[in-house]
Amino acid sequence: MFETQIITAYPEEKLEKEWLEFLGRANYPSHYTSPGFFLMPHWDDRRPFAVIVREENKIAAVACGIFPGQKIEIGLAVRPQVAFDPSCEDAQLAASLFEGVTSQAGSSPELITLYSMERIPGLVELGFAERKSTAGDRVVVIDLLAGIDSVFKGLSSSRRANIRKAKKRRLVDVFELQEREDLEELHPVHKEWCRNKGIAPDSPDRFRRSWENKENVKIFAARHEGKIVAGSTFRFVKGGIVEYSGNVSTPESRSLRPNDLLMWTALEWAAGSGFKKFSMGASHPFLQRFGGTIESSWRYRMDRSIFRRHDIAEGLREAVRKAYMSMPEGARSKLKSMLGR
Repeated sequence: MFETQIITAYPEEKLEKEWLEFLGRANYPSHYTSPGFFLMPHWDDRRPFAVIVREENKIAAVACGIFPGQKIEIGLAVRPQVAFDPSCEDAQLAASLFEGVTSQAGSSPELITLYSMERIPGLVELGFAERKSTAGDRVVVIDLLAGIDSVFKGLSSSRRANIRKAKKRRLVDVFELQEREDLEELHPVHKEWCRNKGIAPDSPDRFRRSWENKENVKIFAARHEGKIVAGSTFRFVKGGIVEYSGNVSTPESRSLRPNDLLMWTALEWAAGSGFKKFSMGASHPFLQRFGGTIESSWRYRMDRSIFRRHDIAEGLREAVRKAYMSMPEGARSKLKSMLGR
């Protein structure tokens, strides 16, 4: 028999302890499946919540999501936000999870999307469409239990050479960001990087609040000639999974290979601190050259909108994408030029 609990804020001490104990035996214990999910400033106006499912007074599953507007969003393809006790395989668990998710809405949400690193028995029978992630929606995951020497051997030859060269030249000093003054120096780098990418930067307050969550967030920075030129952020839950959250760097520092050193420093820290796995958060070539395996997540989606307009829109986008990919390379380049991309 399963029981469902919904919370919308950081849990009290008793539940926090029970939750963290559950993550110690869960199959995918990540920051965004932990109580620390509620401490991230990104959810300030997006109605964060967690569904906790118990079996015989023991937590069997947790799903953390947001409810902006009429859509419930539980994770991304490269960042699932669901964890299960591997000893619990009852399909009724999916029904309890679904009940908790929909009850959070208050009224029927028009779109529910949930990502998991493994298939969830029972959700398809409840009306969800199931899809396995492919291509850029997959994520590189590195096994840390074999030790850091094994991780280094798994790097591509060019990546190993870059790291050795950067260490030998000693032009970049990589360190954990611990001082407020260093954080304030890194923020302009973050702003400039976001400007170049055409995305909105975090405010100084949001940047600071994320860094202050030392139980779940670690930032490594790179300094060259006394100036911070790059920084990488990592999320984690103790004893579980470390996830690469993002990187910023100045264009002029790229020849120094600060990002290679930042990632390698994080891998050394994670392997030496008892973490099980290291998720790269994506699967593009820069990340693949750190070794590991490329893993797929599972998307479960239920479109409750009138005429199922979300499914229709997605189908049209997929048809356009396939048509584009079937074009000769020359035609694709010409089309890009015409569209100004």
